[in-house]
Amino acid sequence: MWFPVFMFTLLAVIFAAIVFYGIQAEKKRKAAVEAAALELGLAFSPTLVGSDQALFETFELAHVGHSRQASLATMVDSGELRLVLFDYRYSIGSGKNKQTPAYSVVMATSTSLQLPQFSMTPESFFHRLADFFGFKDIDFEDDLAFSNQFLLKGENESEIRSFFTPQRRAAFLPLGQVNLEAHDQVFIFYRSGRQSGAAQLRKMMEEGFSIQALLS
Repeated sequence: MWFPVFMFTLLAVIFAAIVFYGIQAEKKRKAAVEAAALELGLAFSPTLVGSDQALFETFELAHVGHSRQASLATMVDSGELRLVLFDYRYSIGSGKNKQTPAYSVVMATSTSLQLPQFSMTPESFFHRLADFFGFKDIDFEDDLAFSNQFLLKGENESEIRSFFTPQRRAAFLPLGQVNLEAHDQVFIFYRSGRQSGAAQLRKMMEEGFSIQALLS
């Protein structure tokens, strides 16, 4: 009789410890990101401000899964370019099958941009398998390196092909496993399965500037 009670109590203690550790880790991360933003002279908000949240919701990433949460936003705005770096997570499934991917996302808005609507993600074996069965992405026959590295999709294929010039495709290759969504004067980028620490805040911002220049 005592064993089930013991096991229940043990599991409850373990669960409480996990929750407590998670809360403490989140507090520590918030303090570190806020301190890094202050050191760099950047604005900080615990959540995305209303206009940034509305803009983020125009992207596919903002509608994946459930229990979505955008937090710890660091912002820089020059007037011509606004960069927002924030944590983003969502859940897929439930119970023991629940997964919660977490990313560091950079969202950029620039008056110098006029982008076609597209998404560009690292291409995997499963994407190639889907391609074999007719789920086509936009490939460039004269640029296998780019076409093998990225899955490129969008509403207007001819416009996207014109935009992705040989020079622009070559410039994207060194970026590696980057995910990019864009339309009009705004884009987001992030790397799958990776949430940057506060120490990488400057690097992520600099990468946002680089991609904005590449897309201009």
